[in-house]
Amino acid sequence: MILHLSSALAKKLRVNLSFKDMPVVQAGREDAWSADILKVNGKERMVIVMHDASQWPILIPIEGCQTYEEFIGLLMIMLAGNYEAFNKPFDHKNQEILLTRRTNRTLIGYMNDAKRCADTMAGIQLESDGVINWSQITLSLADMPYNSKDGFFTPKDKFSS
Repeated sequence: MILHLSSALAKKLRVNLSFKDMPVVQAGREDAWSADILKVNGKERMVIVMHDASQWPILIPIEGCQTYEEFIGLLMIMLAGNYEAFNKPFDHKNQEILLTRRTNRTLIGYMNDAKRCADTMAGIQLESDGVINWSQITLSLADMPYNSKDGFFTPKDKFSS
């Protein structure tokens, strides 16, 4: 599994990135995910992780991610549940992880779009209800097409196929 981390997240988790200056040759790999910090109203709230091939989103509470080990533990559990929900094979207990920095501008753009949408949705929920429903935001992000070149397929469409 390849995990592309933003510089901010790598610094927060205190990890050195493998092959820091070497971009991954094939973009949009099925075994690759990208991760960054999601802020709401300027405050770090979640880690957003997106599947490179489909832009399928996963949100992990930042409070549970003070170390790399905590982050990977939570991520593997979340990935296992997501793959299982779509009857896709994934052995979360047996993964070799290659950490790299994010370099693909297109994938970074998709993630930035998702972060802006999540921030907006969370802000609206805070104003109206006083709480943020992260499950609802994740579902909304999964139903949002990011790539018009793909014919406006949603991450849910692409991840489930």
